[in-house]
Amino acid sequence: MAIIEIAKIQVRRGQENVTGIPQLSPGEFGWAEDTEHLYIGKSTADGAANSNNTRILTQNDLNFTVSVTSSTYQYQGHIPGYYPGYPTTSTVARTFQSKLDDFVTVFDFGATNDGTPTHLQIQAAINAFYADAVLNGNNAARAALRIPAGNYYIGGTIFVPPYVTLIGDGQGKTVLNLIAANGPILQFTDGTNTWPSIAFSTPPNGINIVGITFKYDASIVTTSTSIQPLLRPDCAQCSYIIDCGFVGVNGSTSSNINYTGIDIRGQGSLPTQDLLIQNCTFNGLYYGIQSNYDIRDTVIINSRFTNCNRGVVHGENIALGNFVGPVSTRLENNKFLNINREGFYVGNNSGNNFTNHVSAYNVFREVGNNLTGDLNPVTPIINFLSNGNVSSGDFSTRFTNINSTTTSIVSTASWFIGGSTYINNGSVYSANLTISTQTVSIANLPFNGYQAATSIDYNLLISSANIARKGKLFVNTALLTNGSTATITDNYSYVGSTDGGTIFTASLNTITNSIVLGYINPTYAGTVTYRYSQLQ
Repeated sequence: MAIIEIAKIQVRRGQENVTGIPQLSPGEFGWAEDTEHLYIGKSTADGAANSNNTRILTQNDLNFTVSVTSSTYQYQGHIPGYYPGYPTTSTVARTFQSKLDDFVTVFDFGATNDGTPTHLQIQAAINAFYADAVLNGNNAARAALRIPAGNYYIGGTIFVPPYVTLIGDGQGKTVLNLIAANGPILQFTDGTNTWPSIAFSTPPNGINIVGITFKYDASIVTTSTSIQPLLRPDCAQCSYIIDCGFVGVNGSTSSNINYTGIDIRGQGSLPTQDLLIQNCTFNGLYYGIQSNYDIRDTVIINSRFTNCNRGVVHGENIALGNFVGPVSTRLENNKFLNINREGFYVGNNSGNNFTNHVSAYNVFREVGNNLTGDLNPVTPIINFLSNGNVSSGDFSTRFTNINSTTTSIVSTASWFIGGSTYINNGSVYSANLTISTQTVSIANLPFNGYQAATSIDYNLLISSANIARKGKLFVNTALLTNGSTATITDNYSYVGSTDGGTIFTASLNTITNSIVLGYINPTYAGTVTYRYSQLQ
């Protein structure tokens, strides 16, 4: 730029809180002794945007420390001794470098979100953290690595060793797009070996993934034989995946089981265990979560599965060299919407071992019918083909929809939960009882196609005679060689002049695979509320 004038530096001095700051001449400095603020004048006549004084930032403006050099930072929000019982020592001065290192992003290692492949830069960042922790015993180097909002294109697998924490800015904000079909986006490792070596010196534990969306890029062919899941937590222990999204494109129509959000692997003495998957979403995938390996104590909670072929799949085909496959998974408070087949599928294992999975308080809407409606079930909503599993408090629209129509169900599939299990339905239903000497149906209860012992708790109120009756119905249903049968036992007590004369009945419909609960009510009208549990 052109030099307008060369002169000595002019500095005015005064007290800002007393006289204020006067209008300074162009290039003139003004120093406020009381506030330690420094200003410089400018003018539109010389080409400035305006003629206001410009304040120059100083050490004090940035809230840096007093009585230390400008190369250090000290936190000023702490009041020594303010909280009784806490240390009274003051905060300490730190270098700017150590302060800035508290917050590290993949941009610091050259990663970009501009559409170019960037997995090598993210890997370099992870390696730098881990190498320092191993070589120097510096666990502080395992600080959280942040991946700011944006689209990142991943052309190769990123290997994640123990104690690494990756934090994005949230689902739909930080998005890792898989553009190569020969490996997952992330795969856990011990830092030296990778699956399927199984020569891990230590299990990959303490790995935390938060606030990231993993997505198949539109360029990937969903039916490709080389396609891999988005995330593989191999042999993970005490790790969590929270607030993450897993996104495909029309995955429910794919024929490739690897078109999956999370594939959990483990084997023998190195199972995946204590893995938490929380507040995640799975959309447009063939399987949301799957595992054919030795894993245990997985918790899947408060997550959402939509537009998938299956939601959670355990032990469909146990991998070679594994003992039992997945055991003791807790599936709780999740929602399954528009799932072609089962929301939760558990296969059998060669030793017929107990798997002890618990499905509790999940919601299933439009599940197990290929999106053709609840009156056309194709599979159970939950399918337990191994022993030792429980469903407690799960809710499905199939029960409600089947009991709200007189249309026959065009399927012999078990229409709620398949396999041997205990079902604690938990929901409470009600029905009006008319006066009738003929059997009237109340509800269709599920039947697994072989045998079931159903327990029904009920409250019966005969309004006109003020009769209150409470009881438990036991229904024994079985398909025997000499014919199908359903027997019912009613144990009850009542308050009133009589018990009301109501007789409950049960029969088996082998076409719809349902237990028809009914009543004969010859004297007074009334209402009944009930809930059921079932051992099948």
